[in-house]
Amino acid sequence: MVVSRARVQDPGTGAHREVLYKGMASELFVPYMDPTEAWYFKTYMDAGEYGFGLQAMPLVPLNDCPRHARYLDGVFVAADGRPYVREKMICVFERYAGEVAWRHSESPITGLDIRESRPKVTLVARMVASVANYDYIMDWEFQMDGLVRIKVGLSGILMVKGTSYSHLSEARGNEGDMHGTLLSENVIGVIHDHYVTFRLDMDVDGADNSFVRVEMARQETGPGGVPRRQPRQEDARRRPVRVPEQRGGHSGYLVRERPSDREQGPGAVVHAGVPPHPVPGGLPHHAHRVVKLRPQASQLLREQPHPQAAPDQRG
Repeated sequence: MVVSRARVQDPGTGAHREVLYKGMASELFVPYMDPTEAWYFKTYMDAGEYGFGLQAMPLVPLNDCPRHARYLDGVFVAADGRPYVREKMICVFERYAGEVAWRHSESPITGLDIRESRPKVTLVARMVASVANYDYIMDWEFQMDGLVRIKVGLSGILMVKGTSYSHLSEARGNEGDMHGTLLSENVIGVIHDHYVTFRLDMDVDGADNSFVRVEMARQETGPGGVPRRQPRQEDARRRPVRVPEQRGGHSGYLVRERPSDREQGPGAVVHAGVPPHPVPGGLPHHAHRVVKLRPQASQLLREQPHPQAAPDQRG
């Protein structure tokens, strides 16, 4: 599923303002953590090797999507180059979970309450792809304030391997050789990860915008000032994000901004990218297979912490 020309309606003017020109899942990397001869090579690229779109499955009404959903057909290309259509490949629906998008209350006059509350109703576009034993449930959720939230759910069945152990007591002292969890008698679920990356071409209020990193700096207050000595503020120096970008943690955040708005002073339009950081920093490097990818300038997820070996603390 490719999302194109996503816009948000301005509640003040009613105009449609551009947010996202094009967005899609670029790769789904699934490495299994068993270094034995029979498993070390199981490091799958579910999108590049199998085709994330080609493995998409028709949706089941009332089970995959709510009652009020609307369905879109998908157009595919056969081996001979001819197009064919599959029904109910994408569903679109509004989601409301009782949350509040915005509210404020004031009571300047006794007995006269002034308050406004807006429900958080979002628009969701959903697809499901069944790649081998896993099903990926991907939601593109669009909020009324312009925020785009991407959610990926996993379902299906585990990839397992056989073992001579029928109970954990039999593996006592050899748990490190299992490389997984004993699910039932003679069955191990191998430890693995799912890394999903996206290509996002943002058009925040138009194509004239830049991808920059905004750093947070600590400000030192002089003696005789307020008791707060080290407040944090935005550093005036904004550094463009370049490819390849140096890995590692940082205290700032990534934004798309319009340079023309910054030159005009207040009212700059920015769009911050906030990845969920699913990669822990204490993972070791895996040398059994090296996958080289060329990062794109619009891939926000390349800012994830890079897996690094934890320091030896045994002394």
